[in-house]
Amino acid sequence: MSMNQKNKTVQMSKDGLKIKKATIENFKNIDHKVVELNGRTLIIKGKNAQGKSSLIQALTCSFNSKMLPPKPVKDGEEQGLITIEISGHENGKPVTYEVGMSFNAETNKGRLFLSNADGAPVGSGQRGILDMITGDVSFDIMEFISYSRTETGKASTAGIQKQVAILEKLIPSEVLDKINELKIERVNTYDSRTDINREIKRMEANVASSKFSQEDIAKYSAKQSASEVNEELSKVKQFNENFDKASGIVEDHISKQLERNEIIISYRDEIKELEVKIKKLTENISHVDNQMILANETKAKMEAWLKGKSKKDEQAVLDKLDNISDFNAKVQQIEDFRVAELNLITIKGESAKLSNRIDKIDEEKRELFKSANLPIEGLEFDENGVTFNGLPLDDTQLPSSKIIEIGLKVGMALNPKLRLLVIKDASLLDEDSMKYIIEETNRLDYQVLFEVVTNESDVSIEFIER
Repeated sequence: MSMNQKNKTVQMSKDGLKIKKATIENFKNIDHKVVELNGRTLIIKGKNAQGKSSLIQALTCSFNSKMLPPKPVKDGEEQGLITIEISGHENGKPVTYEVGMSFNAETNKGRLFLSNADGAPVGSGQRGILDMITGDVSFDIMEFISYSRTETGKASTAGIQKQVAILEKLIPSEVLDKINELKIERVNTYDSRTDINREIKRMEANVASSKFSQEDIAKYSAKQSASEVNEELSKVKQFNENFDKASGIVEDHISKQLERNEIIISYRDEIKELEVKIKKLTENISHVDNQMILANETKAKMEAWLKGKSKKDEQAVLDKLDNISDFNAKVQQIEDFRVAELNLITIKGESAKLSNRIDKIDEEKRELFKSANLPIEGLEFDENGVTFNGLPLDDTQLPSSKIIEIGLKVGMALNPKLRLLVIKDASLLDEDSMKYIIEETNRLDYQVLFEVVTNESDVSIEFIER
């Protein structure tokens, strides 16, 4: 036990108030009743509708208007009155108060009065003063435990929120504000991570559907240059043009050579016949000879160039140019695939950072809960509910004995001054749980009002002696 816990226990043993005596007149079905509690725990037993709840309400409604029934005054009476004497210690000094309510049958409302041991009223604004003295006696352990489930056994969102609202009363406002800030940040961080993880799944599916082999990735790692192929195509076309031109010249030469031979023969025949034209024809022959020489030279050059050559496949180069588009499209797909892989790695890193932040938020909240000095270590709560050591406050997750222990300690923390606990549905407690509560409240100097359903016709009160 820490020093703070020891000091807290010592202070609890010194300070605290309990009910000493209650006087009840004309309240619901009670004519007149005086109950000498003297700070003791009591068990109120009897059948349903016999007055057990009326007695519980009479003993507690002065401390908390939530416990006041809609029709407090006994039928046939005009006025009702409850007077409760509480005594104990405040700041180590003995004190006694008289707390009560007077009721009017016409209005069904009660008027609170609060006086000290001398009968003098305790200041103005008595409800506010009483609340500071008594705390919250409306807390019921069994009711608190039952909030988390509906009657059909399903989780109750509204009930969980009631549990959370009760526990929030035990935490200093500045700590609660910080917890709420972390709660909002956690929700926003969680939503962001959910969006990113959804994008990760989409991107992983896209990457997985690509189905590129390592051979494809290696083969299509860089785009090819169309300009080089176009240059190659231009050279092939020029070569083929030259080839066609040379072949045409050779073929034309052969054809014209025959024609020239005929012309020479014709010219020679004409020489014989036309001596007068010899000179002219001789000149013509000389001219034709010169042409033949030039033609033979050209023919020889073309034959030399054509030797060992054949026409190239121009269509193959055209096909190569067409295929380069498909190749480069694959290269682009591989580039997109690699970018997608890098983006996936990046976004997974962002998701991991958000997960780390969520873990840190949870750790900060745990530290804040520790600093809040909740009544039992390991008790936490958020918008999803109350947990103990990470497990829901539910008998399907925790032993009933542990849940009752938690509820008991919460009730004590809510009522540090008026050391009074109310358990209206104590019939649900087994023998061990009842024994534990009695022993623990006796040990910590608390007073308990148990309501137990039995087969007894009359309401009876059993006092638990210390």
